Amino acid sequence: CRTFKEIIGQTALVYLNIIRCKNARILLLGGKHNVLQSALSSGFSNSSYFSKTYKKYIGTLPSNDLKK
Repeated sequence: CRTFKEIIGQTALVYLNIIRCKNARILLLGGKHNVLQSALSSGFSNSSYFSKTYKKYIGTLPSNDLKK
């Protein structure tokens, strides 16, 4: 974990969550998935944690990125 952080500059968990959030955003913007589907498809098992994490790394709530 220490080597990962030295090379990447982030902990493995932060890096993984950023990747998951970016993937969820692609699904949301595609318009075929709702928030829960995007969360589950991106590896999150808890929608509350997903929303909190998404807001932290993407800067907006996942519901705001839903394509209408």
